[in-house]
Amino acid sequence: MNKMDFIKGVGLGMVAGAAVSMMCTPKKKHAKTTAGKMIKTAGRILNDVQDTMCL
Repeated sequence: MNKMDFIKGVGLGMVAGAAVSMMCTPKKKHAKTTAGKMIKTAGRILNDVQDTMCL
C-alpha cells in the first residue's frame, strides 16, 4: 500500500461521512416547529401547576 492509496481512502471516507451526516440531520423548519410546540406545552404545564397550587 502506498501513500497515494491511503490519501484516496481518507478523502473518500470524508466525502462519504459528510454525505451521510447531511442526510441524517433534521430539517431546520422541523426543529423550529418542534421547539415551538415544546415551549407551548411547557407553558401550559406551568399554568396548570400554578392553578393547582393556587398561586
